[in-house]
Amino acid sequence: MSTNCSRETCSRWLQRWLRSVTRDLSAVCFVAQRSRLPSREALMKIILRLILACSLCSVITSSGAAQATPAESGQASPVVLITGSNRGIGLALAKEYAKSGWRVIATCRDPGKASELTSLAAAHPNVVVEALDVASEPSIAALVAKYRGKPIDVLVNNAGTSGNYAGQVPGQFDETAFTEIMRVNAFAPLRISTAFLDNVSASEQRKIIAISSGRGSVSKPFLERGRTSTT
Repeated sequence: MSTNCSRETCSRWLQRWLRSVTRDLSAVCFVAQRSRLPSREALMKIILRLILACSLCSVITSSGAAQATPAESGQASPVVLITGSNRGIGLALAKEYAKSGWRVIATCRDPGKASELTSLAAAHPNVVVEALDVASEPSIAALVAKYRGKPIDVLVNNAGTSGNYAGQVPGQFDETAFTEIMRVNAFAPLRISTAFLDNVSASEQRKIIAISSGRGSVSKPFLERGRTSTT
């Protein structure tokens, strides 16, 4: 599949997404005009969906995925490393980069449980699945050693965790859960970026991308607690 086709696919998907968000916004405006304020849950849902759409647009356009395919340009295939590739945004990016002819290093904590990702690798010889726990120093060190001296054009820090919601609400804060969430969502992108900095610096594109979404929001536990207390 050509890159143009891949770009058209992404464009159609984003257009449908944005149309859906626009309908939601219109509904909120209608409610507001009738002097009824929309719920916090509805507003947060719309905001998070807009953030996700913008994040995907940014990654697709800034990473060079919309350029000519390596086969068409006669150049060596660029390399992308994606963390958290077993599902969601990470898996979607792995699929798009694979279709565009990139060499994809798709990582996740347990490849043995990532059936859709391993199927992608089986169908695309340019995709390699690697084990990587972004919160584990030995895991990071092992992958860094394996790819030492090999250029990585684009590093996508996508892995994230929502943790245990029960331990993230007032009166029930869990220090262990908090530490895990901060390590995976805040510290790990910096740690991974530092670990593979030499690889990225040695490449042609030299890009490091960090993705956030609802996983980076502290609103959901509070909203859930508020909803529970009023029912």
